[in-house]
Amino acid sequence: MFSRLAALEGFNTTSLYFNNQDIAYNQYLPNIIPSAYGEPSVDITPALRSINPQNDIQNASALFTAIPMVSEAAKQKNASCIGATSIQDVIDQGATQCGWFYTPPASTSSPIPQFNKGFLAAGEGPAPLQNAPTSNQYQYVFSDQLPDGKKLADGKKRILGDICKSLRTCTDVAKTPYNNLCGFCKDIGQGVPIDANGGALYTGANIGCRTESLITRADKCPPPSPIPPKNGCTPGQPFNAACLRDAMVQTGCDNGTLIQSLQGWTANKDRNTAKVQGLRAVQKYNGAGKPTFDLSQFLGTGNNPSQTDAIRELSNVLAFTGTANRTLKGFASRELCVNPSALDNYDFCSELNVMTPKPAAGWDLGCLQRAFKQAGGTPSGAQYPARANSPGTILFNGMSTWGKVTDWMKKRYTEARGVIVQGFSPSQFGGNTDPYSKPGSQSEAFQDIGFRTTTNYKKQSSALNDMIGAPLETVIQNYITVSDLIPMLNNPSGPISKINLVSSPISDPSSSPSTPVLRNVSTSGNVAIDTYQKGQNDFIYSIRTAINGQPGYISFKSSQGDSYLRHSNFKMYLNKNLFFDYVFKQDASFKPVPALNGKEFMVSFQSANYPDRYLSTFPDNNGVYIRPVDPVYGAISDRERASWLIYTVS
Repeated sequence: MFSRLAALEGFNTTSLYFNNQDIAYNQYLPNIIPSAYGEPSVDITPALRSINPQNDIQNASALFTAIPMVSEAAKQKNASCIGATSIQDVIDQGATQCGWFYTPPASTSSPIPQFNKGFLAAGEGPAPLQNAPTSNQYQYVFSDQLPDGKKLADGKKRILGDICKSLRTCTDVAKTPYNNLCGFCKDIGQGVPIDANGGALYTGANIGCRTESLITRADKCPPPSPIPPKNGCTPGQPFNAACLRDAMVQTGCDNGTLIQSLQGWTANKDRNTAKVQGLRAVQKYNGAGKPTFDLSQFLGTGNNPSQTDAIRELSNVLAFTGTANRTLKGFASRELCVNPSALDNYDFCSELNVMTPKPAAGWDLGCLQRAFKQAGGTPSGAQYPARANSPGTILFNGMSTWGKVTDWMKKRYTEARGVIVQGFSPSQFGGNTDPYSKPGSQSEAFQDIGFRTTTNYKKQSSALNDMIGAPLETVIQNYITVSDLIPMLNNPSGPISKINLVSSPISDPSSSPSTPVLRNVSTSGNVAIDTYQKGQNDFIYSIRTAINGQPGYISFKSSQGDSYLRHSNFKMYLNKNLFFDYVFKQDASFKPVPALNGKEFMVSFQSANYPDRYLSTFPDNNGVYIRPVDPVYGAISDRERASWLIYTVS
């Protein structure tokens, strides 16, 4: 039989076939790597670089560490481990495969463990399942799979002992978490675990107690000593500053605004409560959901107060102070305990989305103000949320979600920008400025063509007033349109004096201090867009017929001396008039044309000697230039920057 196999596989002799089989099954086969193995446990680079795959490694499978295979039954078992609310639950279930992972409280005065959770155990660690506790989370592992001293019963003893030893005041036996769990031992002045009958659950130093010294009911506690203990607390009385400071030092909550609030502490508990309630970190912490900071427990204004109450509340806050916690509660807790200015670095508005419901205390005022400005409004707007009782704040606090707030602002800004004003000219109909004139009359103040109706006009006027604080009739009366400009220059009264050149988008310099206006900013003649300051002459110009003599063109003369706006190397300057310089005259002359952004109450200025360029702001700085802009196909942003309002200064 073997001779036939040898011949079929191409071996000349049966002995060669036997030798090949021996190599394959005795040397190569043990080195096949099963699929259930993980990454190599040693460096296999030398083997990979060698022409001999085995190199100096006799068994390649030894390079790899096996991945334990977890069955579906084990996963289901883990679900019961995770579902246990205490180590006692695991013991009661007889869940021998469960482990309990535990880190004691941060201080002996706190009853709250830092980590206290069940999970399927694998030796002295968790099974390799999703969301398994990491080694930096737990300090101890208790499991019935482990030797004595590390079993679940040992863990229960350790956990109960840690909780009960934080009981330092007898009357606290009736409070959470000590009620029916701990008794107060007079011999050692602290709590010990008790059984269902109220006796000591364990024996031994600091965990057991003589029956006659064990108290399990608050009404059996001896009367408090009239002499305050060393920590400064008087049992049964609201906490004084010394008592609270001691609690903060014990827990480590001693470098935030809470400890700062103790300055000026008085015997008036209502005043003290109001002082702590007024801390922004307390308000933000409690507004960010449960757990909340219970001031009655912290300040000792509840029933039978003891310092333990304050320590428990502080421990709850400290649980959120880790720097990895980037939530509002995390920043608020750090400001309360470890960094008095932590909330300065938190963007309160970052957690808001269209579905965010209105908080019980109303929307954050700063977020409302930011959203209003981002939507195009200004602090001068009638609906600007300036204060808690402002009309706009009241309006927005009547909206149930953040999406409704921002939708209202966007819609109102769209209505304010509207198209109804286009074509409106106060002087066009004999100077009448009544926007509500009866349509069809000779003195109507706007063109009622198609969508330009009285109703729409009123709607836009109202929206402008809401967003920037100036109704439409006020805005339009103060601006000069293209159709008015040249006729006004031809009047016997001469040039148009005292105007501001306001860059787009629209705003009213008299009511909005942040209005961007062209200004002479230096003695060297530089001009730029700057914040409007009422009464300063370097913002004011007059409009003259063009100094190049061309009909239909204008020049801008400064209110300070015989200087004109002109361009040089395409940048705008304010230079003294050179009467005999042809280039200067051309550089300082512009043709007013309908605004390139399509708004007829605005104007664009075309260069006389570079007709493809228009007076424009610059996207990356506050400079002013003549820039090439296609009036029809140019980018909307470029056409917007080349549009101006001529605002008359009274």
